[in-house]
Amino acid sequence: MRSNIDLSSIKSSQVDHLPIISHYAKQMGFEKIINELVPTEMEVKPGKIVLGMVIDILSGRSPLYQLEIIFNEMDCELLLGEDLPDGYFNDDNVGRVLKHIYEAGTQKIFSSLSMAVVNAFSLPTDQVHFDTTSISLFGQYLNSQKEGSPFEINHGYSKDKRPLSFFKKENSLFCHFCVLVVIFLLWVKLIVVTHLIRLLTIIYSVIYQNR
Repeated sequence: MRSNIDLSSIKSSQVDHLPIISHYAKQMGFEKIINELVPTEMEVKPGKIVLGMVIDILSGRSPLYQLEIIFNEMDCELLLGEDLPDGYFNDDNVGRVLKHIYEAGTQKIFSSLSMAVVNAFSLPTDQVHFDTTSISLFGQYLNSQKEGSPFEINHGYSKDKRPLSFFKKENSLFCHFCVLVVIFLLWVKLIVVTHLIRLLTIIYSVIYQNR
């Protein structure tokens, strides 16, 4: 029995682990959150564009560019929930969506997505991790003090060279005492180790001579 299927019309694409990412994004309401927080009058949906960027990043491809070409070769219906027209991920659409994301507030979007993940997957919140990496800047950034600047630079203390308030002048006597205690303990430890080495040497010599 012959098949009437036209094999030339079949299109194949390698998706690897990407359908799993798409499934988790759908389960947490990723697109809906982005669309609600990033209102636009564009024909494309911001949530769909951002999901496409996330999928492309997690595919292992680098850098993040030529999305239009990449998704023309992918199964968009499988990964993004619908078959998208050509040019959906062109540079203009992606750039405008990124602009609207900045205007909406990246921290607000990140917080909403984080809470959605916690609620969707019932993650425990009894312990919370904070990234306290210190950031140092060098040079003059005069425009950072103007109103409407995308960032504000403040003077502070780097975590790498954070001054210890413990060693203030009023605590100098106690600090000196602590230093002396540490030196004394190290000295005692050195004496104990020295005597232990001598004892082991004597024991070894006695055993060796009695052979």
